[in-house]
Amino acid sequence: MATGLEALGAASAVLQVISFAADVAVACKKIYDGKPTSEVCVERHAKQMSDAVSRLETRCEAMANVHSRFGDQKLQSIAKECKKAAEDLEREAQFITSLHVKHSILKAVHATFTASSHQKKIQRLELSLSRYRQIMEVEIMSHLCSRSDAIGLQQEDSFKTLAADMQHLIARLAKGQTRVEDLIKEESGLVRDTIAQETARAKGAINAYTTSQALAVKAAAEAQGRSDTFLKSLKFPQMKQRYNAIMDSKDATFERVFASYDNPRTIRWGHKSSYDDIKEINRSWALFVTWLQSDTSLFYIRGKPGSGKSTLMKFIVDNDKTERLVKHYSPDTLIVSHYFWKIGVSEQNSIKGLLHSLLYQQLQSNQQFIYDILNHFTHLSSHTEYHDWSIKDLESVLHYVVNSNARHTYIFIDGIDEIGNQDGFCKLLQWIENILSLPRTKLCVSTRPEPQVIRWLDMKKAPGIFLEDLTKPDMRLFVHKKFQPLLSSQIISKETSRVLSMILIDKAQGVFLWLYLATQSLIVGIENGDSDDLLIARMYELPGQLEDLYTDMWQRFNENNPVYRETAARYLYYALQQWRIFYGTSQYNGSGHVGGIDGPTLFQVACAEDTETQEILLSGSGTLDSEETRRLCDRAKASIGIRCAGLLQVNEWEFSEDKLDTRNEVFRQVVFIHRTAYDFLVDTETGLSILENNLPSIPAVHTRLLKGLICHAVAHDVEWGLTVDMDVIFDEIIRLSERWGSDGLQAAITLLPIVQSLYDKQRIISLFSSRIAHLPFLCHFMGYSQFDDFIISSLAKEKSIDLATKILRESWLPKSVGPDKNHRVPSSRVVEALISLGADPHKDGSNQRLSRDMVPFVKVNLISLNL
Repeated sequence: MATGLEALGAASAVLQVISFAADVAVACKKIYDGKPTSEVCVERHAKQMSDAVSRLETRCEAMANVHSRFGDQKLQSIAKECKKAAEDLEREAQFITSLHVKHSILKAVHATFTASSHQKKIQRLELSLSRYRQIMEVEIMSHLCSRSDAIGLQQEDSFKTLAADMQHLIARLAKGQTRVEDLIKEESGLVRDTIAQETARAKGAINAYTTSQALAVKAAAEAQGRSDTFLKSLKFPQMKQRYNAIMDSKDATFERVFASYDNPRTIRWGHKSSYDDIKEINRSWALFVTWLQSDTSLFYIRGKPGSGKSTLMKFIVDNDKTERLVKHYSPDTLIVSHYFWKIGVSEQNSIKGLLHSLLYQQLQSNQQFIYDILNHFTHLSSHTEYHDWSIKDLESVLHYVVNSNARHTYIFIDGIDEIGNQDGFCKLLQWIENILSLPRTKLCVSTRPEPQVIRWLDMKKAPGIFLEDLTKPDMRLFVHKKFQPLLSSQIISKETSRVLSMILIDKAQGVFLWLYLATQSLIVGIENGDSDDLLIARMYELPGQLEDLYTDMWQRFNENNPVYRETAARYLYYALQQWRIFYGTSQYNGSGHVGGIDGPTLFQVACAEDTETQEILLSGSGTLDSEETRRLCDRAKASIGIRCAGLLQVNEWEFSEDKLDTRNEVFRQVVFIHRTAYDFLVDTETGLSILENNLPSIPAVHTRLLKGLICHAVAHDVEWGLTVDMDVIFDEIIRLSERWGSDGLQAAITLLPIVQSLYDKQRIISLFSSRIAHLPFLCHFMGYSQFDDFIISSLAKEKSIDLATKILRESWLPKSVGPDKNHRVPSSRVVEALISLGADPHKDGSNQRLSRDMVPFVKVNLISLNL
């Protein structure tokens, strides 16, 4: 019966195809008739039909491989025709589902298929299926399997090994069921049950796997989110600012640092040096190379102000040879660094900032450590920003990381003498002693020769170097590089170059900054066509001390021209104002900010100096395009370079990776070239006199810079969507009114109408709270009595009861909520004025300055109860 079984299997598959094809045809006809039918229903029937066709093909192939005495040729023909009809139906179903539009295809299909040829084709296919059904009834009874054949097949041992659909068909025939309609119903029901059971089992397995995978993915995503938030809380915006401001390590000339590691013959100096001097210098540098590979924990680099300590530290940290040397000592090693900056923000000159910086560097490439920390210190999971951290927690985490980590850690700290006064050097030394006690930790520090530092270093008996004694060869190389283009173009002779180099290096006395400034000044003279004799005479006249050099350069650059001196003094004053400026785009309103920068920016300074630009921008009558902006910035940069005698520089700022993006110019920072330049201006008699004698009115200069900031906020809000957060503007207006008496107050009051007009037009916004940004403008100055007259006169002009009521309501804050620690409240004079103008203290409403969590509790608060 083997051959009969193959034919019977094929017949069972034909019955299944006919059944499922009929379901597809019925579903398609319903759609054509405009009856609601889901896309899923059509696709399910089509899938069942397609699976049945696949079974039919397999069984017909098996039947064709044997020579059956039954009518298998006829069956093959029916199978072929059924397969073709099923494929035609599948194409119709695909055509219909392609018109599916959002959850239901009823409307689209009903409109498209009125009197359509597709409907007629479905009808023809349905008739063909009916004919195949009748032929199968004859075939099964006449040729394939009689009732007696079916009974015989049931009794064979191999019956239970047959496919479930074949067992079911044989059982029905054995019972005498010969009507194809009944057989099809039974067949399709069995197949559906089998499919449902298999699908349920598969679905259960898939669901279980998917659920476990989804939970794993969700858990991983949540863990990653916690890790990212934790790492972000350690970072502060100025973390890399000082590092980036230092001369690029590839431009530095500390070639002899690794002389004992390199082959000395590979270092080309381009000049003659004393063999004994070079030998002694190499011996000193060798101390550092030895320390890198020793068990000694502390090393120091000591040098005069401006001698290049920070540049050397950056050179060492960035140099590949440093990493190779420390890996000789320990293959698994981490190098981290921190650069103190006394004239920077508190994060840059405090122990807390130092701890943040070191931890961030140690954890940014070690995800697992972050997970371990969060598991060990569970309370840290709520930390989201710098100010959430305490010194105690930072020290605990650092100790945990170092003690848990098998890696050796090299810490390079630049400028320990630049620790801020709030912490002080004694407190920093205690922390350093703590760090030196940690396992597998080495520390290299740089410092000026401050007495307190020298005493501590002597007590530690640590190895170290005196930088100004070791840099003459590097200085010669630096000057050689600077003079080489002038020699190549024959602007100066070799002899003049030799003499000038000798004078420069001798007078520098190891101070790289003096050499840099003097060389820059000299090159300007050379390019201006000064004679060799004049250049040499000028070099002999240059003061040897850095402070005296600043004085000389100031006097020479600005000569006796009072206009030049005043312009330069304004630039210097601008650079002294360290405003934290948050900037962002308009779509960030209410949800954060893009970033922050310590001003002043180049564009702010440019606008402060250009009254025509101020008039355009502050009146709200126009904006600046990219070309105008770049031209304005270029002019300001050139003026700063000419007028400021080398005391200031314009740092790069990468707002965008596109080098041609004008925003990179807008956000460049105007800063002092070095801390010594800052110290010269604020700590010396000559420096202080530059501002006192050349600025007729400090409030007027401060107002110019503030106008520049306002211009910064509105100049590109249309073209780039770029603005500055309003808080710094309001804070500086208030500061202006408080710091310089009546002159400052008058200057502040002249700014208020300008700012109010821009505020009311939403040109000046808050990047942090859309609710605060929509407060009446005057609310931001309530509680500052110096503005009472302005507020009262402004309200009298408005004559709005609704505005008066709103301002009265917004003027009151619970002490625990007010952003001002002094908890400012409006004066009784202003309250009386508001009431007299019709303000209703009993009118319901919410205070927009409260947090959202508190708003519902004050909606019906009576203002008068607070009076």
